Amino acid sequence: MDLSIEEKLKAMKLPRMKEEYLKQKEDPSYLSISFEERFKQMVDLEYDARISSTIEKLIRKADFYDSSASLQDVNYKPSRKLDKGQIDSLSDNSYIASHLNIILVGATGSGKSVCMNSIITS
Repeated sequence: MDLSIEEKLKAMKLPRMKEEYLKQKEDPSYLSISFEERFKQMVDLEYDARISSTIEKLIRKADFYDSSASLQDVNYKPSRKLDKGQIDSLSDNSYIASHLNIILVGATGSGKSVCMNSIITS
C-alpha cells in the first residue's frame, strides 16, 4: 500500500497542511526557501487553522446571546454614554492576562449583552 503524501496528510486529518504542501509543490518560487522555512509555513498554517477552529467551536458552544456581534457594530451615539476608547482597549483581551474583570452597568435594553458579546468575540 503506497499512499501519496497528499493521501497520508488527508488520512492524518491535516487538511491545511495538505493544501500548503500542494501549493508549495506547484509553485517553483518556493525552491528558493529552505526546507525548514517551508515546513514551518505548513505547520504554522495547520496550527493556526486548528486554533481558530477551536475558538469558533467554543464561541458557538458558549451559546452567546449574539455570537456574531462585532465591535464595529456597536452604536456609540452620545445618549448611550459609551467610551469608544475604553471598549477598544478591552478588545485585545489583555485584561484576561492581568486577571481583571469587566462589569457593565446600565438600564435594561441599553446593550450590555451585545457590548459584552462584541468584546468576547473580538
